[in-house]
Amino acid sequence: MADKFEVKEGTFSLIKVYPENKKKETSPDFFGEAKFKGVELRLSAWARLTDSGKIRITGYIEEKQIQNHEKPTESQLNDYLMTPEMKAAQASPESSGLVSFQPPEDDLPF
Repeated sequence: MADKFEVKEGTFSLIKVYPENKKKETSPDFFGEAKFKGVELRLSAWARLTDSGKIRITGYIEEKQIQNHEKPTESQLNDYLMTPEMKAAQASPESSGLVSFQPPEDDLPF
């Protein structure tokens, strides 16, 4: 069995997606990955014919995101959910550990 393919610096690799394997008609004709200046990239490409009958491949490039499947801590969740006003109230020196927060008044009818 072959080792996992690794894209080397300054190169890319594309794999053909056959029509029967596409999820949607507009899905890419090719997908792959590249590495440039140490950044791993994900590639998507579509093949089309020009008016003169030549094949043109156009595509989309984005940074490859490393998935982090670790659950956030309770502190991280609270930081994410708190508004700036709540954070400011919690950080004030007169705060005794309890957050006293009054929502801003607005003119919304509900």
